Amino acid sequence: MKKIIILTVLLLFQAFITNAQKVETVVEVSGISESVKKEKVVLPSELEDLTIETLKLSYRHLNSLPDGIWELKKLKKLDVSLNNLTEISESIKNLQQLEFLDLRHNTLKTLPKSIGDLSALKELNLNLNRGIVLPEAFGNLSNLEKLDLGRIFHNKLPASFVKLQHLKSLDLSENKLTSIPATIKSLHSLEELFLGYNNLKTVPYWLGEMKSIKKVNLWNNLIEELPASLCNSKTLEKLHIPNNKIKKIANSIGKLSTLKELNLSGNELITVPLSMGNLIALEKLDLGHNKLTSLPDTICKIPNLVDLNLRRNKLTALPEAIDQLKLEGIDLDNNLIKSLPESIGNVKWKEIDLKNNLLEHLPNSIGNITVLTAISLSNNKLVELPESFGKLSNLKYLDLESNQLTKMPESIGNLKKLIRLNLKNNNFSGEEQLRIKEALPNCKINF
Repeated sequence: MKKIIILTVLLLFQAFITNAQKVETVVEVSGISESVKKEKVVLPSELEDLTIETLKLSYRHLNSLPDGIWELKKLKKLDVSLNNLTEISESIKNLQQLEFLDLRHNTLKTLPKSIGDLSALKELNLNLNRGIVLPEAFGNLSNLEKLDLGRIFHNKLPASFVKLQHLKSLDLSENKLTSIPATIKSLHSLEELFLGYNNLKTVPYWLGEMKSIKKVNLWNNLIEELPASLCNSKTLEKLHIPNNKIKKIANSIGKLSTLKELNLSGNELITVPLSMGNLIALEKLDLGHNKLTSLPDTICKIPNLVDLNLRRNKLTALPEAIDQLKLEGIDLDNNLIKSLPESIGNVKWKEIDLKNNLLEHLPNSIGNITVLTAISLSNNKLVELPESFGKLSNLKYLDLESNQLTKMPESIGNLKKLIRLNLKNNNFSGEEQLRIKEALPNCKINF
């Protein structure tokens, strides 16, 4: 009795002769008996008799694909990325169960009209096929959910594109776009839109009106202002606009009641609006690499914020209400902070990065942060630490490099969990160094 082995396979071409009908392959099998595993399984010429669901032929220097592939009627996943393909056969229409097709990094200039017959296709990757033109039949891919058109270097979408009403994720990154194709606003199921590394200066008003949009990525463009229209979205959860030229954020940003992640790092912000405190769902906020000189107290009232990045700004102080933030940690590296508020002792942060600031002293209340496990204070102007430092019973990592310390507090020996202490480039005497070593016998110390 003939056995049909249902496998997930990796097909490696051993020989391929142009225009030949026969393809010699080696199948690496899994999930079958040990006796079969010991043998090389060579696919028969009647390829359609094998129930092959996955075929991977990436990075094989192929100029074309063998006709036998189009006879794999059960194929669900086909990866022919990173080759030299210039065309795909019209016979691709035979793969009626195909759900995933990876054609990225080839030299395709168009797709066959029959691509529209792949009614089961859910994911298509065409990234880095320079200048590829999509046929009108492309709109017939009625079940397509994810499409990558990054690095095709144009924005010409067929009129039928509006028919892709199940499309959830669209990537148009690195295409030198100066505007966002208006066709996109008709994609009513679209949840993710990637537009990074283009030449966009503005964001169209309709982006904030899309009914299903959840994630917008606008990395590395030329956008100067976060428009009020975008803040009308009722569904947006992740907004990433780092490395642009944004100088101003609309006050209406506080209306984004569903927003969970906001990345505005690498812009030219000097201030942020008070209304940012109304972002009740916000969990991650990245304002690093800007020109902020102060923060409004309202930011400290964001109830669900757990991740805040403020590195490389020009902050000179922190809001007194900073203790209201329920963060796991905070990054304040490379600012101009001279002192910390007494309220810092009320926070429940596990990690604090304050290196490269202008701190001359620390408040006594810092010893109350008993959950703290790591703190970096290198490259400041500290001349001493408060005795309360010894109360940081869970501290494991302490970096005090490049300050002006001459001694450590007597209570330093209470830091029983400390495993690494960096004291390089300070002014400790030999006697003080010996005392510190004796107080912390199980800690690795660098002087």
